[in-house]
Amino acid sequence: MIGIVILNYNNWKDTRRCVESIQKNPPQDAYQIILVDNASENRPEYDLYTWIRRNRICFIANKRNMGYNAGNNVGIRKALESGCSAILISNSDVRYFTGSIQYMRDYLKRHPHVGIVGPKIVDRYGRMQKSCICRRTGLREKYLVCTKANLLFQKSYRSYYGFDRDYDQTFPVYAVLGCCFMMSKTCAEAVAPFDEHPFLYEEELMLGTRMEQAGFATVYYPCAIVRHLHGGSTKYRKAAAFTQNVCSEIYYCRSYLGAAKPQIFPLYGYRMVLYLLRCAGSREFRRYWRSFLKMTGAEMNGVKIKGVSEYPLVSIIIRTCGRPQVLKRALESIRRQTYPNIEAVIVEDGKNAAEEMLKKNMRICALFIRRQERMQGAPKQEIWRCSFPPVSI
Repeated sequence: MIGIVILNYNNWKDTRRCVESIQKNPPQDAYQIILVDNASENRPEYDLYTWIRRNRICFIANKRNMGYNAGNNVGIRKALESGCSAILISNSDVRYFTGSIQYMRDYLKRHPHVGIVGPKIVDRYGRMQKSCICRRTGLREKYLVCTKANLLFQKSYRSYYGFDRDYDQTFPVYAVLGCCFMMSKTCAEAVAPFDEHPFLYEEELMLGTRMEQAGFATVYYPCAIVRHLHGGSTKYRKAAAFTQNVCSEIYYCRSYLGAAKPQIFPLYGYRMVLYLLRCAGSREFRRYWRSFLKMTGAEMNGVKIKGVSEYPLVSIIIRTCGRPQVLKRALESIRRQTYPNIEAVIVEDGKNAAEEMLKKNMRICALFIRRQERMQGAPKQEIWRCSFPPVSI
């Protein structure tokens, strides 16, 4: 049986479409979809639990957002407990075509020395994404390939990502993209659980190191094709995503390459300059600047700080009646607070103005309650959880 682990965070629409693409193009082998929700701050428009029962999905709701690796570890653990002989790791914004999953499973069956196989990945327009990692990433690659210095070191850049290879042919790689890959049971038992220190990013490099140490091969296999829509869970949190990327890069250099702080600092300085350049055109990046300094500085010093979901949730109740601009100013003041885990509970007393304003303009975690009749006694109420994502503070 194939265990298909899908990690969701605030992206229920893509998650549902990912599941539908699997069901439309199922593998010949038996399979079990394991949906892990990383403490999403919203709920889908459809009835979640009815949909789960109807599609026989194994659903696991994490109590807090554990990050990419830790969230996937929950699903991998469940797949191994269920006796799965192969495990497919999938982002929720991946779409599958006919044979996508079965081709990867058959390749692992034919090549027992291969622990991980990755598919050909195309974007939403059908363009091929050439971005396998073809050799180990050391400090040299970090400085010469993963910065704008790659403009001067084109040969090294092209060979690192395999741009000089034929992506219509099968070839061994150091690591495949983390958005979609399949690993055998024996490989999963050897390299899992994944390193849970990084919240997001650099997971391919860390997994590649573990694969090398365990003696398993990683292979790119173009017969299996998937579509990746990119960034479904992070597109509204670009400053936070950038920060997590820098933190993970520092951790990788420090823990996997054994780099000292003086060796990492120039790279950290380069990332800081990139962040400041983004601040010039983005209020979100400017608002997140202190958090960037705090989190990346702590990572440079080897200190793990609490994530947002580890703070108790604070709910702020706001009652309004047809005054969207006043409500907007109140919510703007909430967005400027430094406490990281806040939701607004908005009670609209009989009109739709607040709801329309929220959908068009605001990005904040909120519980919306509409009192449909303004009258004495117990009015009828409609509870609606806003589906727009929260802003990182």
